[in-house]
Amino acid sequence: MPARFYKAIKNPGSIEDLKVKIWRAVCAAEEVLKAADCAEETIRAVHALIQAGREYAKILVNSELEERLKAIEAAINAKQR
Repeated sequence: MPARFYKAIKNPGSIEDLKVKIWRAVCAAEEVLKAADCAEETIRAVHALIQAGREYAKILVNSELEERLKAIEAAINAKQR
């Protein structure tokens, strides 16, 4: 993407913001799946649900690891003082 695209982004958001958005996508895909009228809609909704769920799980794991790393760093810094 062009550099001007990145410069135009004032606040790229946080992991928490992204978790909320992806969870909404999971919920929306689930609603589409419940209301699907044909096999094609069902397949697309299942695919979207799986993708959104996979990404949500990745973000949860990464944010948990980030929290653990911060705790370890804080513990090391406390011992060094």
